[in-house]
Formats: sequence, structure tokens, C-alpha cells
Amino acid sequence: MLKRTRHIGIFTTGLTLVWIWLLATSCQLNSYQGKIVMVQAPADESESGSHFGLLDPAKEEVQPLLAEDKFFMVGSPDVSFDGERLLFEAKQNSNDKWQIWELYLKESDLKQITGADSDCRYPAYLPDGRIVYSRYVQDGATAGYHVLETCDLSGDEKRQITFDPVDYSNSMVLRDGRLLVTAKQIHPFEEETQLMVMRPDGTKKELFYGAEGHLIQAHGASETGEGLIVFSESKKEEKGGKLVSVHYNSPSNSKEELAPGSFGDFSSVNPGFSGELMISFRTKPGNSYDLYSYDAGLDKALKPLFSDPEFNTLDAKALVPRERPKKLPSAVDVEKHTALLLCQDANFTGRAMNGSDRKAVRVELLGLHGSLGQADLEEDGSVYLKVAADVPFRMQTLDEEGSLVQGPSSWINLRPNERRGCVGCHAGSKRVPFNRQPLAVQKAPVEISKYSEAIMADALKTDLTHE
Repeated sequence: MLKRTRHIGIFTTGLTLVWIWLLATSCQLNSYQGKIVMVQAPADESESGSHFGLLDPAKEEVQPLLAEDKFFMVGSPDVSFDGERLLFEAKQNSNDKWQIWELYLKESDLKQITGADSDCRYPAYLPDGRIVYSRYVQDGATAGYHVLETCDLSGDEKRQITFDPVDYSNSMVLRDGRLLVTAKQIHPFEEETQLMVMRPDGTKKELFYGAEGHLIQAHGASETGEGLIVFSESKKEEKGGKLVSVHYNSPSNSKEELAPGSFGDFSSVNPGFSGELMISFRTKPGNSYDLYSYDAGLDKALKPLFSDPEFNTLDAKALVPRERPKKLPSAVDVEKHTALLLCQDANFTGRAMNGSDRKAVRVELLGLHGSLGQADLEEDGSVYLKVAADVPFRMQTLDEEGSLVQGPSSWINLRPNERRGCVGCHAGSKRVPFNRQPLAVQKAPVEISKYSEAIMADALKTDLTHE
């Protein structure tokens, strides 16, 4: 009997130790849940570098997330959909290029994803298990800019998805699965920053929001559960900006100013824990960036959340699981080298014609280094084109004398096997096509590359004849 009791005691002690171990492990695994990871940089502008701080809102305590000597500078954190991993950009030394890293929070497992010879920045998790980021390129013909690229979490299977001379940054994934990014045209001249949307494979790219005379601050935007897209914006002549929102379904005519009285510099706008936003903001240059919370559904001011006068709090993300966006199918076929574009009526425009009644009879495609070719419009103004994939171009329309009627357009970049259509030139994405079959689709598409070669051949033949 005594022997049996002893065995029971040993067994019970063993269970207790296992239970304590499981409890300790569980606490360790969940130690990051409900906390905030934030980028902190010295408030003194004469100092450089940055690090991640881990904020416990309940205790108002900040602990380092990584050893401060691990990286010289970090930024742009993005939390995985299960809340267990952190994606970010970092420099290990001051002269290094920015690269993309991932931290597995549960096991403090750190790995480098990209190792390019140029900067890789602004990463975000994609619904299919890949990531998207911005990679810096410079081809010598234009000023440098960032293209969008995707890869898997091992850094393999890299796929460039934008090819136009536009600087893309601060990607975020909308609930519908599309990317919302800030975009600024670099060539042939710089334009104002806009918000663009596209699928994660680079198809269906179009303007989401842009207001003439206003500058979107480059930290990007955030989506709320009520269908609002929140970001900061300023007028050209203003130093500082305001917090604004547009509605997901009608961004062009639904802008509203938020947080009355909050005018200054915004560094980031990110989702919080219970539907509110976490905003990095300062009232004027020289002050430190502090962290605020804000409910976009309430007409109230920003509410202070965290402040440290020695540091700028530049970007903050809640370490909680979040809903995984839709995984959109892709029509890209890398085995094909062309794409199709249909314009229903190039003479239908959403812009004023300055009293001119000139009719366009031809459309011309302009590439980075000149004309890619022309194509005649049908009687109804339609044109059906087969163009080289991943070759950026702008469109303009010409009259019978070859004079410009409309354009050039913004940059267009079609992916392999992509099919796009528009109502007319500068007609806007909200226009509904006319209920008729365009004459152009009753014929084979005009192949711009072949058409261009024919024009060049005719020109050469004419020159030889005159000689």
C-alpha cells in the first residue's frame, strides 16, 4: 500500500511539472498578443538609427523587441494574419541597403528574406502566403524609383509586378484582396502622389484616389471595418496635413476631414485593437511624434496613447490576429508575351476639350524612349490593340493632320495575358460602357509592334526614294 501511494505521488508530481511547463510555454507563446510593436527613432535629429519597442498598453511599459545592436535601422512593420510573425525592413549597418526580414515572435526566430543589391522596402503579407515589397531600380534613362515585387517567405520565386516609371510604396492589402499603394509618377516629369489599386499580380491597376492640388503624405493608408480608407493629406502650400477619409465604394466624391483640430505631421495610420486607429502624429516640426488612438466613426479629436520625449514613435502595429483578405485568382500567363486592350470610343472623354470639336482618327502609344506605334480608330471611335506585356506606355489621340487631340494619358502597364478595357480617353473608371458592340472587336486586334515596324519600313522606303 505504501509503495502504491509513493507511485501515485511521483505520478502526480510529474503531471504538475508538465502542467507548469505547458502553462509557462503557453504564456511565453502568447506574451506578444495584445501588445503594440512600434518603431522608435531618436527625437534629436542629430542622432540616427531606429529600433523596435514593444508596448504593453495595460502597463504603459516599453521593452525592446530585438537587441538594439542587431540592426542600425528598422521600419515598416507588418503583422501576419495569424498575429504570430512580423515582417519589416531593416539595415544592419548604416551603409547597407534596406532588406526585408521576418521575425517569428513565438520562438524569436529571425530570418532575412531579400538580399538584393538595391533597397527593398515597405513589405506586406499577401493572402496566398507570399509577400509584396518595393524594390529600388534605376535604368539610367529616368530618375530612380521603386517597383513592386513579390516573393515567397524564403525569398525565392521573385516576380516583378509593376514596370512603369512610377514610384510605388507603402503597400497594404484591402479586404477584397487588392493592393492599395501610394504612387508617384517619376518620368517624364514628377506628379503628385496618388493612391492606386491593383491585384497582387499587378493586373487591373487603376487610380483609387487623387485630388488635384493636394498631396497625400507618403506613409500610406488604412482600411476601417466601416469601409473607410483613412490617410493624411495636405494642400501644396501647407506645411503639415489633415486626417481624411474616403469611402471604399466611392473614393472620388466621399472625402471627409477627421479629428477636428488635428493639423500637423502624420507618420503612420494603422488599425488598432477594437476598430480604432493608431496614429503617429506631431503638431509641428521640432516636437516628437507621439502615438494616438482614434475612432474614425466618431467626430472627436485624437486621444493620446503613448509618448516618450526622447523618441519619435513613427509606426505602430497591434500584435493580434486579423481577418485574412480574399485570395484573388490570377490570369497572368508568363508563357505569353502580349496583352489585349480595348477602347470603346477614344473620342469620348471626361475632360473638357476647350471648345474644340476636332475628332480623333488615330491613337498613338508612347513608350519610355519614344513612340511604340499608332493604330487607326474605327468609325465609332473604338480600337482593339495587342501590345507587348510588361512594357509601359502612355496613350494619346491624333486628328487627321496628326495633331494632338487628347493625352498623353497616365502610364499603362499590362501583364502577360491581361485583358483590359476602357470606355474612352480620360473617362474615369466609374463610366459604364455603351450597350453596343464596338466595331474594333469584329476584327483581329492591331498588333502595335508590327504596326510600328510597318511605319518604320514605309519611312525608310520614302527616304530611299527621295535619295
